[in-house]
Amino acid sequence: MAILKSLGIYILFIGLTSCANQQLPTGGPVDETAPKISTDNSTPNQQTNFRPDEVEIYFNEWVKLEDAYNQIVISPPTEKRPDIFVKGKSIRIKFDKEEVLRENATYTINFGDAVKDITANNILKNYSFVFSTGAFIDSLSIQGNVVNALDGKPMENMTVMLYDNLADSVVYTEKPFYFAQTDKTGNFKIGNIKNGLYKVVAIEDINRNFKFEKGNEKIGFLNDPILIEADSSINLNIRASTNEPELRLIAKKIKERGLVVLGFSASPKAVQLDLGNQRDNTTISYLKDSIYLWYNDFSDSTWTIITSYDTLWADTLIITKDRTNESYSPLKITSAENLNKKELSVGKSIRLNYNRPLKVINKSAINLLDSSLSNVNFNATISDKILSIDYKWEAGINYQLILNQGALTDKFNVRSDSTGYKFKAASIKDFANLNLKINGLNKDQQYIISLDNGNNTIFEESTMVDSVYSKKLSLIKPVKYKLKIVQDINKNGKWDGPNYDTRSQAELISISVIDDLRANWDKDLIINWKEK
Repeated sequence: MAILKSLGIYILFIGLTSCANQQLPTGGPVDETAPKISTDNSTPNQQTNFRPDEVEIYFNEWVKLEDAYNQIVISPPTEKRPDIFVKGKSIRIKFDKEEVLRENATYTINFGDAVKDITANNILKNYSFVFSTGAFIDSLSIQGNVVNALDGKPMENMTVMLYDNLADSVVYTEKPFYFAQTDKTGNFKIGNIKNGLYKVVAIEDINRNFKFEKGNEKIGFLNDPILIEADSSINLNIRASTNEPELRLIAKKIKERGLVVLGFSASPKAVQLDLGNQRDNTTISYLKDSIYLWYNDFSDSTWTIITSYDTLWADTLIITKDRTNESYSPLKITSAENLNKKELSVGKSIRLNYNRPLKVINKSAINLLDSSLSNVNFNATISDKILSIDYKWEAGINYQLILNQGALTDKFNVRSDSTGYKFKAASIKDFANLNLKINGLNKDQQYIISLDNGNNTIFEESTMVDSVYSKKLSLIKPVKYKLKIVQDINKNGKWDGPNYDTRSQAELISISVIDDLRANWDKDLIINWKEK
């Protein structure tokens, strides 16, 4: 009898457990209906003079939340994120006890694609819970689009923010009054806005704190506030990119004997250098974000360098003589321009890049041989770290370039080792010509026009023209290219992204893909530049 009692209890337990677990139904028509809200049991939507501690939204079926952190957004943002969870057939939004809601503000809780039924993952679309802490629900709205300033592609998950505080520093110190996030097409819409004047900023907001983190997050902005009022129709276009970094010295390093490298946060071309008594003994090379100082040994134990930028900052660097490296590293070639797979581009010079500035060329130690192994007369010149070999190459002919030991001497009197190249001069028939014409340029602006093949920039020019730019690019490889046109507003020779602190918008850029060049053919390309 005791055994039967135990068995009965066990069977009952199994039955209760089975009832408690929700199972997907089998058979029948496919469920394609999204969950529906039960308004009788839910906290009423669109309430005024409402300051909720908790909002309850009931549904006609069991639901779940997916990616609630990213999908559910509250505008204006709260100081503390509410606790959002599922309870039975309801979703609860529980506000923090210390949360103080804004006065006379309309709050919108957008659920995105977070709410789904548990049976078929049907999504509750376009649902928002709206309430006002004031006497009425604000009803104005704006919409727009955010694109990448560099390539024009739409930017997803950018946070577009409206501030009623128009102070410049607000993006660093305060959360916005209203905000929305862009979709896959870069589009956004912000609703339930009260009439007024607003600053507009779009940021990447990687850490979701609704504040701009300079240097880490992309940004776009309007230079002037917008007035949102009844009957206004506003459609915004925002161009965003990485904020142009502030120019500052971030590193110094004695890389090897005779070389100091100064690292900067941006292009250092505008940096002023005071090299003291080493000024006449130092060769300066500028790279993308670095300055290379090639110096002869200084007699004192230290060397003082002062770097400065306009009147904004100055840094004093003390370089201590390196007594550990008593010898220089070998002088060697780092790259060979215009030699591609042992073939020399027609009409081009051989350009050999060395690892240090060159001082002396010994032409008698250089031999250029043709296919009959006869020496031919050529021109050889040096500039900074580059050796150029010029000759009237004959198409289809094989050549040998031999650089014997001591052909070159660098600024530290280190002589080069022997090396050589075998190559063939390409035929003119293997190349194409590009006749480029750009219309609609502004005569008061400088433009940077460049052509690159993905590995190298084969042409670049800064120019100011009346309205039309024309150029013939002869004898180029018939491969895929990108033609870039940059409106160089500040005339610094490069494309600049936005800078919020100086209110500088990203410079306009046009990128065209050229993939239809053919060998032994001319191509006419006309580009119509438009001020966007």
